[in-house]
Amino acid sequence: MALSQEAVQSMLDAMKIVSSAQMHNISYDETIVCTITDNSHAKQESYYTVTDGSVRFKAYVTSAEDTTKYKVDD
Repeated sequence: MALSQEAVQSMLDAMKIVSSAQMHNISYDETIVCTITDNSHAKQESYYTVTDGSVRFKAYVTSAEDTTKYKVDD
């Protein structure tokens, strides 16, 4: 049994509405786990060289109270 063009269009419109709502509500965690490879710049320049196992980053301390959270320089 073939669907009419109108039925197919209605299903496509419904799928678009559902997927748009799902994408609007999507969230993600920006946390990455890294290992500090160099802390020689920690006191003077407030950054560490870190690695996630494949890439090296500069991670800047964003809060003096919480030194476990860093801003990663892309």
